[in-house]
Amino acid sequence: MIKGTTPILGNVEIPGLMEAAYTLMGNKQDRFILDDGEIYNVKVARFIFFGYSFTKLHLHGREYEGYEVGRGREGHFLCIYEGDQQIALIEKDRVVMDNKDTYDLYVEASAHTDIAKIFAIHWDCSTYANSGEYLNKSKSIEIAFTINKFLKSKYDPAFKSRCF
Repeated sequence: MIKGTTPILGNVEIPGLMEAAYTLMGNKQDRFILDDGEIYNVKVARFIFFGYSFTKLHLHGREYEGYEVGRGREGHFLCIYEGDQQIALIEKDRVVMDNKDTYDLYVEASAHTDIAKIFAIHWDCSTYANSGEYLNKSKSIEIAFTINKFLKSKYDPAFKSRCF
């Protein structure tokens, strides 16, 4: 179960997955405390205007990182790694109907399904939350581009073909 207490999130509950409480702490942005860990965004600054951010998940003594990669019309992805090994990929649909985002999750092993779900929920809540907004019969198309070479290197186009 996830419980968000931010003004943006309100209360979010996902039964059977995890419990989380939103907190604020230093450089950990959009931080949620989980039953046995935490998930938060980290900013890496390079000079004044250059840098990138990524998401860290600590769960059951293991560490995972999620890197957001926009590839234009090809799609918008969150690549999830444990160390140097990619374990999951989340693809955000470019078409948004009635302010509702849709995500496809790809994992190589079923043991990583819950990890991908936690990242998808956090990604939606921290980046694409349309809390308090209601649209009826609306359609928009979102396109994102990543120019950071490090982030672009995290996307493996062959990963989806190795997943179930």
